[in-house]
Amino acid sequence: MKLRNKSVLVFFLTAIIPILAVSLIALNISHRLLQESIGRDFTDIAHEKSLSISMILKSRVSQARIIAESEQIKEAVRESNLKYAGKSDDEILEKLNTVDRQWLDAKGQTAIADGLLNNGSSHYLRELVQVSKGEIGEIFVTDVHGATVAMSSRLTDYYQADEQWWEHSFNQGKGAEFIDDRGFDESMQALAVGTGVPIKHEDKVVGILKIHYKVQEIINVIEHFEEHEEDHTFLMRSQGDIITVSTGKEHPDISRLEKEIVAGEGTGWIEDTHHGKGKLMSYSPVDAEIFRRIPQPGEIKGVSGEKWVPTTWYLFIEIDHAKAFAPLSTLMSSIAICAIATVIFSVVLAVLFARPVLAAVKKLQRGVVKVGKGNLEYEVDVTTNDEIGSLAVSFNTMTKNLSDANAERKRVEEALLRERDNLTNIFDSIEDGVYIVDKDYNIQYINPALLKEFGAVEGRKCYEYFHDRKEVCPWCKNVDVLAGKSVHWEWKSEKTGKTYDLIDMPVNNPDGTVSKLEIFRDITERKRIEEELELESHMRTVLLDNVPNCFAFILKKGTREIVACNQAAKDAGGSPGKTCYQTCAQRDDPCPFCLAPELWNTNEPKQLEVEHMGRYYEGIWVPLSEELYVHYIFDITERKHAEDALRKSEERFKLLYEGSPLGYQSLDAEGNLIEANPAWLSLLGYDREEVIGRSFSDFLASGFGELFKERFPCFKAAGEACSVPFVMIRKDGSHVDIEIDGKIGYNPDGSFKQTHCVLHDVTERKRAEVALRESEERFRSLVDNIPGASYRCRCDEHWTMEFISDEIEELSGYPATDFLQNSVRSYGSIVNPEDRKISDRISLEAIARKEPFTVEYRIATSDGGIRWVYEKGQGIFNEQGEIYCIDGVIVDITERKRAEEDLRRAEQRHRSLVSILTSVVWIADAEGKFVKPQLMWEEFTGQTWQEHQGWGWAQAVHPDDRARVENLWLDAVKNKATYHSDGRIIRANGTYSYYEAVASPILDDKGEFLEWVGTVTDITERKQAEDALQDKTKEMETLLRAVSHDLRTPLVNIDGFSGELASDCEHLTEMMEHVKADEETKKEIEMLAGKHIPESLSFIRKGTKKMDGLLKGLSYLAKVGTAKLDIQRLDINDIAGQVVDTMKFSAREAGATIELETLPDCYGDEVQVNQIFSNLIGNAVKYLDSEREGRIRIWGKVEGGMAQYCVEDNGVGIPDYHKAKVFEIFHRVDPKSSASGDGLGLTTTKQIVERHNGRIWLESEEGKGSKFFVAIGT
Repeated sequence: MKLRNKSVLVFFLTAIIPILAVSLIALNISHRLLQESIGRDFTDIAHEKSLSISMILKSRVSQARIIAESEQIKEAVRESNLKYAGKSDDEILEKLNTVDRQWLDAKGQTAIADGLLNNGSSHYLRELVQVSKGEIGEIFVTDVHGATVAMSSRLTDYYQADEQWWEHSFNQGKGAEFIDDRGFDESMQALAVGTGVPIKHEDKVVGILKIHYKVQEIINVIEHFEEHEEDHTFLMRSQGDIITVSTGKEHPDISRLEKEIVAGEGTGWIEDTHHGKGKLMSYSPVDAEIFRRIPQPGEIKGVSGEKWVPTTWYLFIEIDHAKAFAPLSTLMSSIAICAIATVIFSVVLAVLFARPVLAAVKKLQRGVVKVGKGNLEYEVDVTTNDEIGSLAVSFNTMTKNLSDANAERKRVEEALLRERDNLTNIFDSIEDGVYIVDKDYNIQYINPALLKEFGAVEGRKCYEYFHDRKEVCPWCKNVDVLAGKSVHWEWKSEKTGKTYDLIDMPVNNPDGTVSKLEIFRDITERKRIEEELELESHMRTVLLDNVPNCFAFILKKGTREIVACNQAAKDAGGSPGKTCYQTCAQRDDPCPFCLAPELWNTNEPKQLEVEHMGRYYEGIWVPLSEELYVHYIFDITERKHAEDALRKSEERFKLLYEGSPLGYQSLDAEGNLIEANPAWLSLLGYDREEVIGRSFSDFLASGFGELFKERFPCFKAAGEACSVPFVMIRKDGSHVDIEIDGKIGYNPDGSFKQTHCVLHDVTERKRAEVALRESEERFRSLVDNIPGASYRCRCDEHWTMEFISDEIEELSGYPATDFLQNSVRSYGSIVNPEDRKISDRISLEAIARKEPFTVEYRIATSDGGIRWVYEKGQGIFNEQGEIYCIDGVIVDITERKRAEEDLRRAEQRHRSLVSILTSVVWIADAEGKFVKPQLMWEEFTGQTWQEHQGWGWAQAVHPDDRARVENLWLDAVKNKATYHSDGRIIRANGTYSYYEAVASPILDDKGEFLEWVGTVTDITERKQAEDALQDKTKEMETLLRAVSHDLRTPLVNIDGFSGELASDCEHLTEMMEHVKADEETKKEIEMLAGKHIPESLSFIRKGTKKMDGLLKGLSYLAKVGTAKLDIQRLDINDIAGQVVDTMKFSAREAGATIELETLPDCYGDEVQVNQIFSNLIGNAVKYLDSEREGRIRIWGKVEGGMAQYCVEDNGVGIPDYHKAKVFEIFHRVDPKSSASGDGLGLTTTKQIVERHNGRIWLESEEGKGSKFFVAIGT
C-alpha cells in the first residue's frame, strides 16, 4: 500500500473517531441546553402574561380606591352613618333586616330603592359606568352597617353585611381589599371579576365600595400569543376548572399533570401528551388574592345566594412539542449531514472543513448557554452558507422572537399605566363645571356639576341657559376661542350670585369643526376672603406689633410658608417665603407637636401649651381662609408661675368657705359631689363622708332629680346659672327649698374642670310667698312688683296707662298724671326707639304664652338724661282667656348698669395686663425714670431699688450698648413712639445676657405723656441659635463647592470617551462598505453603528452637559453665598443697559422687543447686581409666548427708602400652584419645556438679593405674563 494511501487511511481512522465523538457530544449538550432554554423562555412568557393579568387586577383595585376617596362618595356614606346615632346595634340590625326583606319581596321595586337609585351619588356612579365604555358593569356603595347607600343599577338585595365579600372588605373595621372571580355574570353577559375596597375617613372604615368589571382585557392578554392552530392559551383555577381559553379554541382536556400543577405552587414547564400528541406546556400563577364566587341556593325562595372560596389563577401556554423543539431537529440533521459529508469527502476536504464546522458548533454551543442564562439579545456569529449557518439563523430568529415577546409585555404595562392616568384625569376633572358649545352657541355637552348649579339645559342656547338673554352676550369669548385662542377671565352670575373663574379653550371636533370648552371654578369665597384680608390687613398688623413678646404669622396651609408676620417675628428672622419653624424653632423640619395639620383638616382653631428649654409657650392656630391661617406664639412662663401661685391662693381661699354661712358645693362633669362645705352639710344634716362621690340628684325631691339631669348639660354649656330653684331632702326626710347660683371652672386648656355653686335656703321665703298668694290672690301681680313704679296698662299700641304709681316721677322726672290715659304723653314715647322694638317684641311674645315677662331698656328723662330701667310684668286674663290689662313694675337699674360697665373695663385692663406678663414688666414715668420699685426688674437684673431707681436702670445695660440704648430711648420719648431696643444686660447671677426691650407710651386725652409700660425679654438662646445656624450655613457652602469640583472630573471623562465612541461608530460604518457579509448582517451592523449607538451616545453627552451645567450652577451658588461683597453706589442704567445689549440677539430671534426705562441708582456689589438683571431678563426671553409678539419692559422707582426694579413680560406666565416654589433650588415651572435651564437662576437671584438685605417677589397670571420685582437699599 502506498504511503499516501496509508496516510489517508491513518488520517481517516484517526479523524473519524474524534469527529463522531465531537458530533455526539455536541448533539447531546445542544439538545439538553436548547431544550432547557426553550422551556425557560416559554415559562418567562407565561410568567410575564400572568404578571400582566395581576397588574390588570391591581389596577382595578386602584381604580376602586380612587372612587372610594372621592368626596361625593364619602359625604353620602357619612350622611347614611348619621342615621344610626343613638341606636343600639340590635335596633339597627332589626331595621336593616326589615328593609332587606321588603326589598327582596318586591324584587327591588320599593320606594327606598327608587330613592337610592335617583340620588346624586348613584348618578355619579352611573356616569363612571358610562365613562368606562363597557368595562364596568355595576358599582354600589354601602355604609358602615352594610346598608346600600348608592348604586349604578338596581340591586337584588339591600343589606350586604351578611355576605362574605363585605365581611372581608370591612375586616372588623380595619379595612381590606377583596377580589372575587365571578365567572360568567348573567347580568353582564360576560366573564367578570369584582373588587371591594373600604371607604375610610381619618383611617377609620366608614363604608364599602364594590365594582364588577368585565375581564375582556385579561382575555386580550391570553389571546396575544398563538402562532399555530394547535396552540392553546388558557386560564385555570386552582380547583381544576378552566376560566377562559383563547378565542376560537375548544377547552383542552385537563391532564393529571396539569391538575397536580394547580394543586401545588410555582412557575415552570413540563412535557405532556394530549390525544397521543406531545405537548410543551409552560405555566405561572397570577399573583393576586382571589376568591371564587360559587352560586348557592338562597335562604329565601326565588332569590339565589352565593359563597366565596379562596382560589389561585394559573396561566397555561400549550404548544405542539415538535414545533416547539423544531430547532433541535434541525440541529440533529445538520450535525448528521456534516458527519456523513466528512466520511464521504476526501481527507483533504475533511481537514479543511473540520475546523470551521467545529468552530461554528462551538459558537452555537456558546450561544445556547448564553440564551439559556437569559441573554435574549445574544446572536450566534456564524455566516457559513451551510446547514450550521441555517441553524444559527434559526437560532437567532428564535431569540429575536423571545425578545419581541418581552417587548410586548412592556408595551402592555405602559398601556395599563396610561389607562390609569386617563381614569385619574377623568375623576379629577369632574369637580369643576365643564361645558362645550359650538359656533352657533348650542350646548353640546355639560357636566353634572354645572347641571346641579344651573339646572336642566332643555335645548337652550348658552346665553339663554346661563344669562337668561335672548341674544348673544356682548362679552362672549366665542369668536376669540373659535379662532384658536385660550381665554382666562372672571364672571359673576346674576342667576346664582356666585363669582366664577373661567377658562375658555378651543376643542377640535372629529368632523373638522371647532367648539369652545369652558371650565367653571367657583371662587366666590376666595374673592370674599381677599376683600376681607385687604380691609383687615392694616389693623391686624398694628394689633400684632403692639403685643410684646408675641410672634404672629399669617401662613399658607400645607407648607407653613410665611405670608406676613409681625415685627417681633421679623426681628427673629421671619420673612415671606420662610417657614414658622425655621424662624422660631430654628429647625429644618416642622415641630413634632405642631397642631397646624389638624387645623387644615378640621378648619377649627387649635391651642397648645408646651415646655421648651425651661420656658413655657402657648401656641394658637386660627383659620383665616381656605388657603391661609394665623399662628401666634406667646411666652407664658410668667403666667405659668402666676397660675401656680393662684392655685396656692385658691387652696387658702378654700379655707374661707369652711366658715361661710351659705352652703357651697362643687360637682364633677357627671354631676357627682366633689366638695361640700360645713354650711351645706349642716343644712341637710349629713356628714362629709356620706355625700362626697354621690350624685347631686340623690339629695333632690321627687321630680327635681330628673330636672337636674336634664338641665345640668345646659349649665355646663352656658357656663353659669342664676337662682335655679330646687327642693332638697334632708337626712331626716324633711324638705328644704333652695336656690342655686353657680359658675363653671375650667382647666387651662379650656376644658371643663368643676362647678362652683352657692346654695340659698329659701324655705321661709317660699312659705311666706305661699301665705301671701293665699291671702291676696287678687293682687298677686301687683304685689310681686312692689319695688319701683307699679302700673296697670292696656295691651294696645301705646301701652295706655290706667294706673301708674308716683315713683315714675322719680324715675323719669314726669308726674304720673302725664301718663294716665296718655293725657300729656304716652309711656312708650319716652322709651328709647331702638330698645322699644326689642322690649315690645319680648313682652308681646310672653303675653301670648300667658307668661310673665322681664325686659331692660333705656328711657329719656325730663332733664334730657338717660336712665336704664328693669320692667317685669304679666298679662291679666278674663274667664274667656282674653287679656284685659297688664300689671307690672318698673325699677331703676342705672347704677347696676354702671357697675357692670366698670366691671367690664376692669376685666379688660386685667386681660391686657396678663397678656404682657410673659416677660419682665416695668413701668416708668414720662421721662423714663423708675419712680416705684420694680420687683420683676430687681429679680431679673439683681439691682436693688436704690440701684435701679430713677435712671439707675441704665447701669444694668452693658457699657458698650448703653449709649445706643439711651439714644433710642430719647428718640422714642421725643417722637412719642413705641420703644424698641436690644443688647446685653447684667443678670442676677452676674453674667450678661442678650435682651430685647419693648415699651409703649401711655398718653392722656390731650396726647401728653402719663407713663411708659414695657417689657424686657431674654433672647440669649435665640442669638446663640442664630450664630450656630450661620456657622452651619458656611460649612454647607464649603461642602457644596468641594462636591461640585470632584463630580465634574469624571463627567469630563464620560463626555470625552463618548465622543471617541461616536467617531469609532462613524469609522465602523465606513468599514462595513468593504466587508464581505450577508446583507441582513450588514444592515443590522449599520443600524447599530449608524443610528442606535450614536443616539445613545447623544443622550449620554446631553446628560453630562446637563450635569456639568448643574454643577457649575451649584458652584456659582456656593460662591455667591460666601463671596465678599464690594458695596458701592451703582449706576443701574449702565448695568442694565449692558445686560440688555447682550440679550438683544436672543430677543430678536424670539421675536421680542426689550424696553429699558430710566432706573434709580442703588448700593450693592456690581458683579452680583449684574447677575440679578441677567437672570431675570434671560428668563423673560426664554419663557415668551410663541403665539404673540414678545414684549419685555424694565422699569423702576424709589419707595420706602428702597430702589424697586421690575422686569415685566407678556410671556406664558406662571400657574398659581408654582408661585410659592419658583425660588426653590432646581425647581422649574415646566420641566418638559424646550426652554433651557437648570432651576438655579432664581435661587441664585434670591440669595444675591437677600445678601443685599433686599427682597424679591413676583406677580404673574398664567397665559398673560409675569412681573419680577427686586428691592435694594438706596
